[in-house]
Amino acid sequence: MHPRVLVIGLDGGTFAIADPLLESGRLPNLRRLIDSGVRGSLLSTRPPLTPVAWGAFMTGCGPGKHGTFAFVRVRPEDYGVEFLNGSHLRVPTIWELVSRQGLRCGAHNVPWTYPPRPVNGFMLSGLDAPGFDGDIAYPRGLFERVVSANGPYFEKFVPPATVAADVGRLGRQVAQSGNVARWLLQAEPVDVFMTVFSTTDHVQHNFWQARRQGPRGAVVEDVIEYTYERIDEEIGRLLDAHADADTTVLVVSDHGAGPCRGAINLDRWFEANGWLSFRSYRVGVLDRLRRAALGAARRLSSPALRARLQRHAPAARERLASARMVEGIDWSQTRAYTWSDYGNVQLNVRGRQGLGVVDADGEYAAVREELRAALLELRHPSDDRPIIESVCTAEELYRGPHVGTAPDLLVETRDYEYEIITHLTPGGPVGASHDGELFPPALRGGTHRAEGMLIASGPGIRAGAQIGDTPLENMAPTILHLLGLPVPGYMDGVVAEELLTAEALSRGAPTYLDEALPDVAGDAPYSEDEAEAVEQHLRDLGYV
Repeated sequence: MHPRVLVIGLDGGTFAIADPLLESGRLPNLRRLIDSGVRGSLLSTRPPLTPVAWGAFMTGCGPGKHGTFAFVRVRPEDYGVEFLNGSHLRVPTIWELVSRQGLRCGAHNVPWTYPPRPVNGFMLSGLDAPGFDGDIAYPRGLFERVVSANGPYFEKFVPPATVAADVGRLGRQVAQSGNVARWLLQAEPVDVFMTVFSTTDHVQHNFWQARRQGPRGAVVEDVIEYTYERIDEEIGRLLDAHADADTTVLVVSDHGAGPCRGAINLDRWFEANGWLSFRSYRVGVLDRLRRAALGAARRLSSPALRARLQRHAPAARERLASARMVEGIDWSQTRAYTWSDYGNVQLNVRGRQGLGVVDADGEYAAVREELRAALLELRHPSDDRPIIESVCTAEELYRGPHVGTAPDLLVETRDYEYEIITHLTPGGPVGASHDGELFPPALRGGTHRAEGMLIASGPGIRAGAQIGDTPLENMAPTILHLLGLPVPGYMDGVVAEELLTAEALSRGAPTYLDEALPDVAGDAPYSEDEAEAVEQHLRDLGYV
C-alpha cells in the first residue's frame, strides 16, 4: 500500500541553495516534482527556530497556542533553564488527529516528536531525542526491528564547525536515513508518512563559509551542495518505491538558511546601557570550573554511584543551572535579559520573576517601549546601518493561551544575517574571546532565514505553478484535507487552497470544525544524562 500523502522534510532547506542546482540538472528528483506540481516559499514562524517551527507545522498552531518559543524555557521563579522536547507541545499533532480518524500514520526523524506519542501507526523521534535507541520508537520493539533489518541506526552526527567535515560520513548518514524510511514504508504501510533529512541544517550552520571539505574521504568543492545532491538521490529512491499516481508528495522545510555576517552581543549592550548588571567576578571562570567538576565526577565515579546520582540528577541539574543564572547576574540591578540566540528578551518583572525589579503596572509598558526604541537605534560599525530589523511585543506576534509565557520582546536582526549571543543559555556564558566585544565575528557559518521550501505534486495539485508565500501553520490543515479529513477550527492555519486545482476544490471544499482549543498536558522532562546529550548536540549546531 502506497501512502496517500508522503511528506519529505529538509531541515533548513532553502531555494537559495537548491535553485542553482535545479537549473544545472543536479537535483533531478526535486525537479520532476516541481515540473509536475507547485513550488513556493514556506514562511516560518517568528522566531524561525526548529522547535517553534516544526511545532507549528505539526499542530497548525503558532507558538501562542502550541506553547514552545525556543529550545529551552527559563523558569520565572528562579531563572532556572530547562531543555524542552515534543512533550511540551500543548495541542495535538497531525499524527494524533489522523489516528483518531482511523487512518494510519508514520513519522521518522521528525524534530519535536520525543518522547514518541502513541499513534495508529509508528513514530521514530528526531532532533529532540537524547540518543538513538529503543526509547525513540513507538510501538516498543520497532527500533530493534529497524536495526536488525538495516544495520546500525544512523548517528546523530553533526560535524563540528572547527574541524573539516567527514564527507563520506555525511553521505552515509543521508543514505541510511533514506534506507530506514523506505524500509518503514515497506514494513508498516500507512496513509500518511513523513521523514526528515536533518543534514541540510547541520552543514549550513557549520560550513556556509567553508564549502570545500573532505580530507578524510572524497574531497568535494561544496559540502552543502553535495548534501543536497545526496538527499535528492534518496528522494528519488523513496518516490520510485513508495509514491504512485495516487500519492500526494510534499517537500517542506521548517525555515530557510543563509550566511552569517557577524554577531551582536546583546548582554554587553544591555550591560553598557544599564539594562543588565553582572556581578564583579567572571561568570566564565565559574562555568569552566562547573564543567570540569561535572566531567571529573562522571569519569571517576563508579557505575553504582553514577546510578545513584542519576536518580537525583534532574533536580540537581536544575539547581545548578538556576545557581549559575542567579549568581552570575545582579538581578536587583537588572531590568531585562536575553535567553535565546534568536532574540527572546524578557523583562525582569516584580511579582513574575523571582527577583524582579520592573513594576508590572506602573512601569512595564513604558520600560518595554523604551527598550524597543533603543534596540532599533543600534547600528553596525561596518556600514552604519541598523543591525536590528524589528523588535516586536508578544501581543503583536502571538495569540492564544500561552502568550503570557512568550518573550516580552522578540528582537530580529537584519534578515537574520547577524546572530545574537548571550550568556543566558543552557550552554553557559559566552566565551572569553567574544565576551568583551559588542560586535564579535560570527560563531557560525550560516543562520536561519524566514523563507523555507514548499514543493507539492500529486492528484489535485496544480501543475507547473509557482505560488507566493505560504505560512507554515497551513501545512497541518492542508495534510488533513488531502487525507479527506476535516480541519479543527482552533488551528491558526488554513488549507493552502493555492496548491489545489479548481477541479479538486469543486469536488471537495475544505471542511472546518467548530472545535475548542484543547490543552494537552504531558511534559516529560529529560534526565541529567539526556539533557547533557541534547545540550551537546545543540552545541555542535551552535545553538548553545
